[in-house]
Amino acid sequence: MAVRFPTLAIVALYDAGTIQNILADLDRYQWLIFISANSVTMHDYYSDSDKIKKFDSVRIAAIGKATAQALILSGLPVDLVPESGYNSGALLAMPQMQQMNGQNCLIIRGEGGREELATTLRGRGANVEYLDVYKRIIPGIDNTQVSLMIAQDSWMSSP
Repeated sequence: MAVRFPTLAIVALYDAGTIQNILADLDRYQWLIFISANSVTMHDYYSDSDKIKKFDSVRIAAIGKATAQALILSGLPVDLVPESGYNSGALLAMPQMQQMNGQNCLIIRGEGGREELATTLRGRGANVEYLDVYKRIIPGIDNTQVSLMIAQDSWMSSP
C-alpha cells in the first residue's frame, strides 16, 4: 500500500503588498527571469497578468521548458529559454545574457534561492533584484498511517 508522505510543500509568501508594488512598477526592468514553474504559479497568485503585457520593453526569460510552458499557460510571452540544460548556467550561456551593462533584471523565485544567476549577471554589469513569491516549507503531516504500516510490518515479520 502506498502512502502519500510529502516532505516539502510550496506556499505563497504573505507579503502581498510588497509583491504587488514591485509588479506595478515592472516597466523599470529590461528582464524578468522566472526561475521555476512554481515562480510563475505563485506570481499569478499576486498579479494581474495584464500588467506585464503592457510593457513592450520588458523581456521574459524562463530557466527551462517547464517554466516556459507555465508562462505560456498564464498568458505571458516567453522571450528567452535555453534549448537544453534547463538551469541558471544554461540561461547564462545564452548570447542575450552576455552584455548586461546597465540592464535591470528582476529574478522571480522562491525565498532563499541560489545566488549564481544574480552574481553572474551583476558581474556582467546588470542591476539585479529579487522578487520572492513563494517559500518551501516542511508540511505538517499526519504520520498515523505510516506508523501503523511500520508497526504492522514489524509485527508480521517477527518470529
